[in-house]
Amino acid sequence: MCSNLLKSISGGVVAILLCANPLSPASAASSGNEAPTWLKQPLSLQDCLNIALENNSEILKSKEDLKATHGVSVQTRAIVIPKAQINGDFNVVDRDSIDRFPQSAPIPIDYPNKSWSMQVRLVQSIFEGGKIISSLKTAKLLKEQAYLNHRTVVADTMLNVRTAYADTLLAQQQIKVQEASVELLRRELEDTNRRFEAGTVPRFNVLRAEVEVANARPGLIRAKNTLRIAKHNLANLLGYHVPETVLEDIPMSLTGELTAEDFDVDMSEAIAEALERRTELAALEKAVELGEQKIVTARAGYLPSIQ
Repeated sequence: MCSNLLKSISGGVVAILLCANPLSPASAASSGNEAPTWLKQPLSLQDCLNIALENNSEILKSKEDLKATHGVSVQTRAIVIPKAQINGDFNVVDRDSIDRFPQSAPIPIDYPNKSWSMQVRLVQSIFEGGKIISSLKTAKLLKEQAYLNHRTVVADTMLNVRTAYADTLLAQQQIKVQEASVELLRRELEDTNRRFEAGTVPRFNVLRAEVEVANARPGLIRAKNTLRIAKHNLANLLGYHVPETVLEDIPMSLTGELTAEDFDVDMSEAIAEALERRTELAALEKAVELGEQKIVTARAGYLPSIQ
């Protein structure tokens, strides 16, 4: 009877705990990281590029860096803007602490023992040894450099998305090739078994066909794993962090086709165009100009300032 009572009490406690925490840790983690809607629909290459522009972590971080750089540029050129200064002072003198002669008359009640003062100043820098012009140039260079760095991040992300998209399509085609190879070798094994049962081929041919089928299956497994990894890489580039608990293949379908297009370009022309248009090189040029402005600002400390 006591054992039945303990079982009923323990069952009631378990029921209360289940009601208090209806979701297990795994389900809670999965509910907090739900799959996006675009993962459940066919995706073209343009769709992936558009999704990456909105959700990629590197692009989002670059946008925040743009905002931070804008604040730094505003702070840098603040030396040009006039500065308002307000100072105030209020004093109260205790009548009992005032020194006076013993025979002197008492201090009247209306004796002024309070005083206050206020000062408002507007300061404008006129000459700072070249620091004023340098601050304006530095603020402009900072914004231009941040914009060039943002363009670099966007271009690299778009390239990575294109590469991951093509890798996924390639992995899908490799699976088809490996499946066709395994199916062909399996049929050859069946045909060899029939010939062996008929007595036209020795047992060695059957063993060789079985070995060929066994050697082809790891290639199919590697192709499936390659496709799973390619999908995960593409999903990460699109801004979706695949949960650690997801071990199977994510349901991602692509509508593109794996094609090879001719791309003829001369090496010298490619190098010349890269030197002219690469945003990384332009950002480095802005960094050189920023270094020159820092030298101007440092030299301004040796010169007088006029306000």
